[in-house]
Amino acid sequence: NVAFVCSTAEQACAMNVTGRYVVRNAGGPGSLTITGFRAFAPDNSGLSGEAARLRLVFTAVRAKNLVSIAAPVAILIRSRLAVGLNGPLNIVCCENLPVDQSPIRHLRQALEAWGNDADYVSFVRDRLGLVGAVIDATALGASSHEPGSLDVVVAGGFSDILVDAAAIKGELPEVVGLCPVPDLRVHRERKLFIHGLGHAGLAYLCYAKGLH
Repeated sequence: NVAFVCSTAEQACAMNVTGRYVVRNAGGPGSLTITGFRAFAPDNSGLSGEAARLRLVFTAVRAKNLVSIAAPVAILIRSRLAVGLNGPLNIVCCENLPVDQSPIRHLRQALEAWGNDADYVSFVRDRLGLVGAVIDATALGASSHEPGSLDVVVAGGFSDILVDAAAIKGELPEVVGLCPVPDLRVHRERKLFIHGLGHAGLAYLCYAKGLH
């Protein structure tokens, strides 16, 4: 039971019409076919109807764009409060966040600015978990072998999602591969200086060898 909020109405329409996409592993065998989802545009009124089913939210919009999701998130929060759902909600931010995690701070500030009633502001401040994450896999973009394909190619395999345990509100639902860790900074630096640096070093060596 997965609902996507897409960046455009056209993308949401394409996902709903196709009803499936494949995540392909560029580094080896294996792929995952994703089905059974619903897709919405950010301003779709049907989005508020998802609030009662919502147990966990993931983002994948790039760190610089994280603040731009404040509007649809505010709609979800208000919809939940309207039907008496006052329990915690966690948003796992699957972005390459800077060390100070300032995009998360800016998102919370933007969400607070959307509210002028005590219940909403209290929820955003005390019961909304904005949770940083580290993922070793890298999305390389849409598959190019099929025009208009929704398929995605990833490098690094289907790795776990490490999340900041200290930022979680309440309890997370059980999700395969979702792993709370006590010190996310260590894992972020490991990704930068081993995973990322390894990729960068290989890119220079390959260029020097004439491989493009």
